[in-house]
Amino acid sequence: MKTDNKINYFNLAYKIVEDEYGTLASNYGISDCTLWILYTLYTYTDENLTQTDIAHILHLNKYSVSSAIKKLEKDEYVVLEKTTENQKNKILRLTEKGKILAENTAGKIITTEQQILECFSAKEHEMFKRLLDKYVKTLKECFNQLKQK
Repeated sequence: MKTDNKINYFNLAYKIVEDEYGTLASNYGISDCTLWILYTLYTYTDENLTQTDIAHILHLNKYSVSSAIKKLEKDEYVVLEKTTENQKNKILRLTEKGKILAENTAGKIITTEQQILECFSAKEHEMFKRLLDKYVKTLKECFNQLKQK
């Protein structure tokens, strides 16, 4: 079955975006997963996030997140703090060294993303958000149907 050019275009655009983030991670000397963990810790600074929370937020495998966090901990970019409620769940905190790394990676990316979004008018931004939300919602519904077959 030949695919529709619209599908090819969308998938290629998605892959290009994904590859751009991967290239930045590589340029920073870190893995994609590590970049997204730093990005999450940088943007959720007021939250008490566990490894499970981060895996859920990023829609990543818990084992991949755990492995990346172990390396970040070994390199002294994060510390894991036990909570009083549950000794098993540990809160991730950026160390001072980790805050510098996050600022120089995730911080720069977020600034650039904000500049990119400023290229859109308010109307275009809202339309883009609505269309992307619709695409993601429909994709999840359709893929869930495929999983059940």
